[in-house]
Amino acid sequence: MTILQVCYFVSKVPGNFIYALKDLEDKITNEGNKVIYAFPEPAKDTEWCKEIQERTNVYFLPYEGALKNIN
Repeated sequence: MTILQVCYFVSKVPGNFIYALKDLEDKITNEGNKVIYAFPEPAKDTEWCKEIQERTNVYFLPYEGALKNIN
């Protein structure tokens, strides 16, 4: 099974959010599954995102207007 994590997160520092995602990813992959990610485009140049890209697929979504349709 492949799990897609869609995350609206662009901070320069990973913080607890990215560390928690890594822990979850480890548990999922240890069970034989795969995790892929989608982040806003500005996250592409962060160190934490580059590290994620080294171990799995990461897709980037447009950041501008991303929350426009959320009520």
